[in-house]
Amino acid sequence: MAIASTPRTFNQVTPSNTMKWDYIEPARRTFQFTGGNALVDWAFGGGREVRGHTLVWHSQLPAWVQSAATSNATLVSVLEDHIRFVAGHFAGNITTWNVVNEIFQDDGTWRTSIFYKTIGEYFVDIAFRAAATADPNARLAANDYNLDSTGPKVTAYVNLIQRLKSRGVKITE
Repeated sequence: MAIASTPRTFNQVTPSNTMKWDYIEPARRTFQFTGGNALVDWAFGGGREVRGHTLVWHSQLPAWVQSAATSNATLVSVLEDHIRFVAGHFAGNITTWNVVNEIFQDDGTWRTSIFYKTIGEYFVDIAFRAAATADPNARLAANDYNLDSTGPKVTAYVNLIQRLKSRGVKITE
């Protein structure tokens, strides 16, 4: 922990679980910010930035989110509420939000998450717009792995980002 306590060496922290949906909103509109608040306090106390991880992910979802996918409108409302409350709570304390996480498979096809199956591609627009409204000064990112060389997954992201920008969606990373 001595290395991690040196801001010159490690100047940004990313939570592993304390900001993920199942931890932070285990029941609809019931929020547990304790872990995230402690991380932010620790980071700021050492002069570090915090990268919020993650607002939307196919994994670590509480069961109630799956149950809420009864219609497009209901899931859109759930998605917007979650992002508004979480990003709004931490507004001004997060340098960059990983708004969406792991939305494509390695072959460049959409991951068949509850969000994609119910809302379609536009869940990404909705998520980025909600995050930009809730925390207007934060940088907004799509996060994933296996993007270190060209291939179908990288192409899928490049094409998506072009579509998002053409629709006026704020995405900075």
